[in-house]
Amino acid sequence: MTKSIPQARRAGKRPPPTSSAKPASSILPNTLHLAAHRLASALGVPFSVALVHAEAAGLGREVQ
Repeated sequence: MTKSIPQARRAGKRPPPTSSAKPASSILPNTLHLAAHRLASALGVPFSVALVHAEAAGLGREVQ
């Protein structure tokens, strides 16, 4: 079986360690979404409703 040219170039090579890493902004948890998930589970309301109320209440804007 012959390999195509792109496969032959990649054979035995490892991708750079950062090639599949997520951007730094997506690694940090979104505090607004965390607060909304907690509200939704505690109150039994849909996440979208909890998200709107959490945003209106100013949750997730806390400075660390």
